[in-house]
Amino acid sequence: MVMRVSCCVLAFAFSAAVIFAEGEEAFRLNNEGVESLGRGELQDAVAKLEAARRVDPRNATVASNLASAYLRQGEDALRKGELKDAAHWCDRVMGLAGKNDALMHNLAASYNDIAAAHSKAGGYGEAVSLLETAVSLRPGNMVLKNNLGIALYRDNRRAE
Repeated sequence: MVMRVSCCVLAFAFSAAVIFAEGEEAFRLNNEGVESLGRGELQDAVAKLEAARRVDPRNATVASNLASAYLRQGEDALRKGELKDAAHWCDRVMGLAGKNDALMHNLAASYNDIAAAHSKAGGYGEAVSLLETAVSLRPGNMVLKNNLGIALYRDNRRAE
């Protein structure tokens, strides 16, 4: 009986050590990713934060930092006029945002910015789709609802 307990205690200690080591690895990768993000090295930041997320998929801090990196990638794509890529990066944030209010606000604002670029280029249908997503994230935001109404009107969807 004593031998069994010792084996169980050793197995528990080993499991705890593995969990601790995984936590340290996620912490290290997260910090490196945040540092890269701060330097504007977006691809490196995303790679490190995605690696941290794989090591510790339930870590809310890693998820939030990864979402921020994705949003920065989207902003960079938008500045370059790469609207599909910008929307793609925003779409990747959706699964990470959870109930983080600030993140949801920033995500809705990013969708709004991309929609504005589509509208400016005459892509009202795409703008409507993006704005519908933005409104779903921030249903009480009257600016987003107004922008959606304008895009619907310009897309000849006045009944909606």
